[in-house]
Parts: sequence; structure tokens; C-alpha cells
Amino acid sequence: MSSLIAAVLVGVGFAYFATQNTVGVTLQFGHYFFYSVPIYIVALGALLIGLILAWIIYLVRTTAFALTLFGKNNQIKASQKTVEQLELRIKNLEVENAELKAQSPVIVTPPSRMAKLKQSLLT
Repeated sequence: MSSLIAAVLVGVGFAYFATQNTVGVTLQFGHYFFYSVPIYIVALGALLIGLILAWIIYLVRTTAFALTLFGKNNQIKASQKTVEQLELRIKNLEVENAELKAQSPVIVTPPSRMAKLKQSLLT
């Protein structure tokens, strides 16, 4: 609703400007001449050209931003895939480690000479 009110106010302002500036001017574009063009048409044309250029610049910036985000999303997906693969590898290694611990017999190391000497001194 507020945008409609703003559009009506701009339209009324431009209509007032047009009624006050009906004097014809000559426009020259290279070798082409346009005679008796009202000033309000020149102002409206300049406004429209400015809006179109701003829109084109906006589209270029938006497209560049979207492409940047798309690249970042691909990097994030690749990183997540790598993390998942590494987590699976860790899980497999933990299972393999547990299996190896279960298969290996417990090795009791014979007491060292120092331990035998300490025990003989204590008894």
C-alpha cells in the first residue's frame, strides 16, 4: 500500500513538473537532431535510462553473488563428504583394532633382573 501511495505522489509530482516545463528543446545525438522536444520528456527519458542502468548493474551484482554462493556450497558439500569418509575410516580402524586386541594373546613379560633383585632383597 505504501508503494502505491509513493507511486501516486511521484506521478503527481512529475505531472506538475510536466505542466510547468513544456518548452521545447533541441536534442542532438551524433548526426541526428530532434527539434521541439519538451523538457519533461527529456527528464523522463533520463530517469528511465538511469533506472535501466541501475537495474542492469543490480542484475550483474546479483548474478555474481549467486555464482559465489554456488561455489561455496560446492566446497561445503565436498568438505562434508570428506568428513564422512574420514569418520567411516576411523570407525573401520577402531573395529579392526578391537579385533586385533581380541585375537592376540596376552603376553606376560618375564620379570627383569632388577625386579628379581628387588624381590630377593625384600624377602
